[in-house]
Amino acid sequence: MRRSKLLSLVVLGSVAAVANAAAAQEQSGDGAVASKSREAPGEPDIVVQGRRLGQRLAKLRVDLELAEDAVYARFNEINSDDRFDIHCREQSVYFSHSKQRVCQSNSFHEQDANMGEAAARTWQGDPGSSIERGSGAGAWSEQQRMQKLLREEMVSLSLRDEALHQAIKELGDKQLEYEKVRGRELADTRERELRSVEGDLPFGAQRVFEVKIGRDPWSQALTQPTFAITLFSGEIRTIDVACDGHSKDLEFAADVEWTLPDDWSACILTVRAQEDTTFALYQF
Repeated sequence: MRRSKLLSLVVLGSVAAVANAAAAQEQSGDGAVASKSREAPGEPDIVVQGRRLGQRLAKLRVDLELAEDAVYARFNEINSDDRFDIHCREQSVYFSHSKQRVCQSNSFHEQDANMGEAAARTWQGDPGSSIERGSGAGAWSEQQRMQKLLREEMVSLSLRDEALHQAIKELGDKQLEYEKVRGRELADTRERELRSVEGDLPFGAQRVFEVKIGRDPWSQALTQPTFAITLFSGEIRTIDVACDGHSKDLEFAADVEWTLPDDWSACILTVRAQEDTTFALYQF
């Protein structure tokens, strides 16, 4: 297969954890700047620059939260199950007076409470502790199951709903801006969909995506029954397809075509690869 130049910039996913970690690191970083400034009173411009940077980062953190709220608001409005709804709140940090922003789905929060209740009864020596331990394990398994379904629904809806797709893109742009101001390059998974030239895509494909893997896997809805992957650089580790009632793990092979069974529908392809791996997905 022919190779094309890799471009990018669609970011999918939540940045709550990134924003929280960034905020904590930035607080310590601001303190270091202030400390250095006190030790060098002959250089007041350092104090001014540090204060301006802190103010800009504080504004960007607020913008990040607003962008994240917009993603969850749209997702909550259109998803298929109220248990998937995601809400954010301020939560106290253990052994600290500070708070952090936590965003969880209704199902995650419910099973967290169930696990906490089971653990408390076990610690109190409840005669039914063995049963409760089983209940706690069951709650954990249910929590993981629902999180997997939630992630699949988020990806699927983001590819079909323009408002959610745009909200996620704006969230990604805010995250990139925040990390750039902090002097960090963000290693996000990126993609671009090739547009047809004179009505044709390479090899007669109906859709073509070029991808660069960052810290996260890449997922894409399969809108055609046959697909193939061409590896440009790096290493593809796993490929899996999840559909309504079906799933399949695939072993990567260069330029091999896979065809989905006729009764498989609403399929999502997920590729996990070594960071900086680049490849193209062709759908026929």
